[in-house]
Amino acid sequence: MHEDLFSDIAAAVRSERTLLVLPCCAQKSTSGTAPAPPASGVLDALPASLAVELREARRRNADAAGVDEQRPRPAIDRYTGTLYQALGDAARDRLERGPAVILSGGYGLVEPSEPIGWYEQRLQPGRWPGGLLPRALAAYAEHHRCDAVVALVSATGPYQQIVRRARWPATVATGWLVGPTDVGGGAMVKTPRALGEALEAACRSRLSGEWRSSDGVALDAVPLS
Repeated sequence: MHEDLFSDIAAAVRSERTLLVLPCCAQKSTSGTAPAPPASGVLDALPASLAVELREARRRNADAAGVDEQRPRPAIDRYTGTLYQALGDAARDRLERGPAVILSGGYGLVEPSEPIGWYEQRLQPGRWPGGLLPRALAAYAEHHRCDAVVALVSATGPYQQIVRRARWPATVATGWLVGPTDVGGGAMVKTPRALGEALEAACRSRLSGEWRSSDGVALDAVPLS
């Protein structure tokens, strides 16, 4: 692997022209605030017809996901698994400034600062038919005129499938799937922790080919093509 690859990825992560993509997680905070007027979110960045499609898909999935929006909370605070626990101030600031999205079992696609309710539903692409989430990802990137994509996801599973299926706009010249390699035992904890720590390291210009997570996990990067 090219020596400077992860330095290039770290530079892309810090760029405001790069779309960051993260997975959601099963562990969630149950606290929140009283409902407020609707805040901006992913729907505002999509073409009108696609926004309607995503809104309707969210509505259809709400019962199965057990969505409870009585006490909404920004997505970055709703998710409390090891990935989100590992985020430091630099990563949180970058995610909140955007452009960035979280692939969500209950909402499909959300911005980190977007208020969401509590739910219990793994991401299942079949619940978002017609390639809805890949299309929404690509449209979101086009809206923000992104020239790169960095998806911090596991090498297997629905998250990487959705990212790979996106037909990115012509402005997106480069992209990577970045995930842990050779995790060994305890992958359910080590993998997301490595992703969160890697994002923090990238935001602080500390990501390199020699980087290892606190569990000793290395990274792999696969170009999006």
